[in-house]
Amino acid sequence: MDDKLRAKRESFDKIPVVDIAPLLDGSNKQAVAKQIRWALSNTGFMYVKNHGIPQEFVDSVFNVSRRFFDCPCRRRWNCM
Repeated sequence: MDDKLRAKRESFDKIPVVDIAPLLDGSNKQAVAKQIRWALSNTGFMYVKNHGIPQEFVDSVFNVSRRFFDCPCRRRWNCM
């Protein structure tokens, strides 16, 4: 892989939180893109805030996910 494309690993002590409101309203897309790139390049994941998705829906998705992963592996394979 080209060294310019290789992620630079930095240590972190908490999961990065990226506020995407400036991306959604167009006020500072570049800054949000830079934060997303850093988070995903250095940690591989992030929390997203101010995304506009209702909390009830987020909770529902987590509940479905939890129920899915509580099932035995063999049963999960049948769902895929």
